[in-house]
Amino acid sequence: MARHLSLKVLCLAALCIAAATGRSDAASGPRATPASSAPAASDRAIADSQARLAKNPADPSAEKALAAGFLQKVREVADPAYYTLADKVLAKLGGVKSKDPEVLLLEGTLLLARHQFSAALRVGKLAAAALPSNPSAQGILVDAYNELGRFDESLVATQRMADQRPGLAALSRVSYAREIRGDSNGAIDAMQQAVIAGQGRGENVAYVQTLLGDLLLKRGDVAEASTTYAAATRSFPGLAGALAGEASVLYARGRPAEAAARMAEVVARQPLLQYVIAEGDYYAAAKMAAPSRDAYALVDAIIALSRANGVDIDLEVALYRADHNLTPALIASTRRALTARPGLTGHDSLAWVLHRLGQDREAKTEIAQVIAMGDRDPIYRFHAAAIALGAGDRALASAQLDVLVQGNTRVAGIRPAELAALATALGRTVPPPAP
Repeated sequence: MARHLSLKVLCLAALCIAAATGRSDAASGPRATPASSAPAASDRAIADSQARLAKNPADPSAEKALAAGFLQKVREVADPAYYTLADKVLAKLGGVKSKDPEVLLLEGTLLLARHQFSAALRVGKLAAAALPSNPSAQGILVDAYNELGRFDESLVATQRMADQRPGLAALSRVSYAREIRGDSNGAIDAMQQAVIAGQGRGENVAYVQTLLGDLLLKRGDVAEASTTYAAATRSFPGLAGALAGEASVLYARGRPAEAAARMAEVVARQPLLQYVIAEGDYYAAAKMAAPSRDAYALVDAIIALSRANGVDIDLEVALYRADHNLTPALIASTRRALTARPGLTGHDSLAWVLHRLGQDREAKTEIAQVIAMGDRDPIYRFHAAAIALGAGDRALASAQLDVLVQGNTRVAGIRPAELAALATALGRTVPPPAP
């Protein structure tokens, strides 16, 4: 859901790594082995690159392969320290000032992963100028434009990318362009095409299958989403995103304790911020206070580690703090974060912080910029309904709640008691859990 956007940006960007490392299928990304051996394979790739550099410290091919290896390693273990390692390697190759297009592609991927979207856009433009027919360069532009709220420009870059190579990476971005504009059916159709374009098994295919499951779940097709997540685990056993999807299905079916236990398994594999928050939310919904507190305590450690390694997660932190440890100072820090990332996530985060602090009139203005795009994300619509009611606009609140209940209402980030209270205030009822 909305909290998964940062993960989506990271993984979509990582699909571009293959082009920068000389692989034949740049749209599909690096080939991967099943989860049981994937970390060992990436470790071997890193070790091989380091061995080549030990023999020839000035080997740019080995340095680029090493940087790509570190970026791949982050996908596997969610340790942002590998961003710092990749950054050091790319800095030796010139970083953002490099004349080598392959370095620029890797640098752009790193900047996207660190949520440094303005810098990623600048690098993406340089890469696109050097490689005008390369879809990976366009992919960097697409992701950066989206996070900067420049949706018309992102759409142009998305179309250009699809024209250059209508493969998995391009079609998944076409899906996102449709999703944020409220075209759920079109988004699902494009993601299904992306799965087909992946041509079989592997991590990247499993990843887009997971995104497809997310879209289906958002629309309320819980059974079909469950089937799709299962297909993703067959394509790449142990993929954290697919296991997280299975946890979200359990939660949608009214089984929060089981959902929390499954998400705890995911966190043990890949302790991403959104997974740990979801684990805490699921335990809280199951009224299991102690493990919920433990999960939320881990959130603080992940925030500190991410910031120490140059990852800008201020908006994600703001959204989390709005529901936990809220202080008036959060408004100013969220405004600053929004200036750097004026996309949907930014406006939604500021709107929710303002609402939590009782400033619903301004919150309504902020959330209006989100719902105007059409995205039917349940978090966005829940926020919009609660803010509208707080501002005294019952008609708008009812309309937003109606959109929400047409899809999946049981997601991390929406407290069941708050949703029930909102529905009661508007004369509605919350639908029962999915079968």
